[in-house]
Amino acid sequence: MASIIKQLPSDVIDKIAAGEVIERPASVVKELVENSIDACAKNVHILIKDGGQNSICVVDDGHGMTSEDLNNCYKRHATSKMSLPSDLFNINSLGFRGEALSSISSVSAMLIESCARGEKIGTRLSIEAGVIKNQGVASHAEGSSVTVKNLFYNTPARRKFLRKVETESRHISRVVINLAAAYPHIGFVLEHNNRQIMRLLKSSYSERAADLLAISEDDLIWVEVEQDGIQFRCALCYDTSKIQRKRLQYVVVRDRPIISRCLSDAIYSGCRDFLSEDENPAFIAWLNLDPKKIDVNVHPSKREIRIENELEVAKLISESIRNFIVPSEVKSFKIDIAKETEFKNQDDHMEENIGLFTSVNVKNKDGRSPYGSSGSNYINTTQNEFILNETSDHSGQRNGIELSQLALAEKNIWQSYGSFLLVPLKEGLLVID
Repeated sequence: MASIIKQLPSDVIDKIAAGEVIERPASVVKELVENSIDACAKNVHILIKDGGQNSICVVDDGHGMTSEDLNNCYKRHATSKMSLPSDLFNINSLGFRGEALSSISSVSAMLIESCARGEKIGTRLSIEAGVIKNQGVASHAEGSSVTVKNLFYNTPARRKFLRKVETESRHISRVVINLAAAYPHIGFVLEHNNRQIMRLLKSSYSERAADLLAISEDDLIWVEVEQDGIQFRCALCYDTSKIQRKRLQYVVVRDRPIISRCLSDAIYSGCRDFLSEDENPAFIAWLNLDPKKIDVNVHPSKREIRIENELEVAKLISESIRNFIVPSEVKSFKIDIAKETEFKNQDDHMEENIGLFTSVNVKNKDGRSPYGSSGSNYINTTQNEFILNETSDHSGQRNGIELSQLALAEKNIWQSYGSFLLVPLKEGLLVID
């Protein structure tokens, strides 16, 4: 029987690899911008046309490349990020496999121009379908620019599945925003069809969070904790009246924007008590831990990572947020309900202002009041638990509220958002969680 297993040609191998790394124009933008960030760029300018299907250009002011580096950068598994197998467990860069430029150049027409720092003359390299078409010197500022045209022109099946221009443009915007969340000290500009749609100046963490979440810095809650080698910082807003749109949630692990259902759920869990079932918080979370405890080599496009003891990390995040939001001095204790005479006096006063509210009677399943025929008899012989400050004095007050004000009738208790009890008092409103 003749042998049926054959070695694939290099061009087929390159196209298969490109299919794993480059899914759509946004994948190209992600890989090129990550290269710019790894090159220590302070400003990155992204220009796209027709949702990236026509052309993509990324310009940076990083350290650039020499002519020798330029001749190697497009080759498969050629990288400056690592050299030993052990480096896989101590990755401090966004890219490391050396597949990005090789994959992109195999399914497009790509032009690279670069000038290394300290050099006066740059170099240019033109590649089409993985083959060098032209190379030489170029007049270029320090840094690099990579232009990609006619993406997937030689893989029509892949190009056929690209979405509308608006859809592809949104994916690109999301990629840029995710990277901008991870690197506030870098400025980003995004242009689509010669129209600027995003401009983010170099800023602080708080300024970048306010820009990306479209929320005032004053309305952001900052949670910071450092414990057991884990550093966690989060800009959070759970006031849905200030959140302008959905899906404003970004997770960054060791300066790498990722998708993590576990960590996102942990953040949500930390502020769940302040949200209704259909509400979601807006946040940017930065997590830093030992690189040896994470594995970033588990997804072709590096969107997901594996974290050692992820559930323990998630628990730390959830508890940190909950403890920060809820004041530590707020605890549960029992208070004695006022005597019948105090209740009657308070009830008479409440009747005068009851028109301001709509009360809800509290009843058992059989339709009868749990207090019996006389609410005051029940009040006289029962204790209720409320969430209040545990500090008290001996003058008949709890947290500055006279006990006579806490004498409540069933018709004067209201509920808000299915969680909070509202009770009108002589000098204000008592909110019970």
